[in-house]
Amino acid sequence: MSRIFWESNLFVYLFEDYGGFSEAVVALRCAMLERRDQLLTSTLTLAEIVVKPIERGDVEAARKYEEAVTRTASLLPFDLRAARIYAQLRTSRTLGPPDAIQPACAAAAEAYASYRMYNRMYNRLELSGQTAIVARSSAV
Repeated sequence: MSRIFWESNLFVYLFEDYGGFSEAVVALRCAMLERRDQLLTSTLTLAEIVVKPIERGDVEAARKYEEAVTRTASLLPFDLRAARIYAQLRTSRTLGPPDAIQPACAAAAEAYASYRMYNRMYNRLELSGQTAIVARSSAV
């Protein structure tokens, strides 16, 4: 069993139809369930995934997304430990504030891996003797 951190876009691809992205996330989640991995995410993720439904006036979708995330994932706060890791990440100036918060939360929780789907190559962030991995999906 591993502790796996998901950023907001993976939940969006899981809840909505984004073709290959959605298929890749479903396959990832199924593999995680088979291995009995623990799904982690941050409270920032929860806030981010309900923005579009609320913007559309779809309060019911926002409620369903929130319920699904809180039922299946452990929600991590941006706490003191995450803040310290965030500060380390920001010193390099290669990550902006929003992009540094998520891996900081993942690293603070000692997640084995942190997944996000985007169009860049693999990045590895070394944080005080532990590693948060930001991986590129094969679907991208």
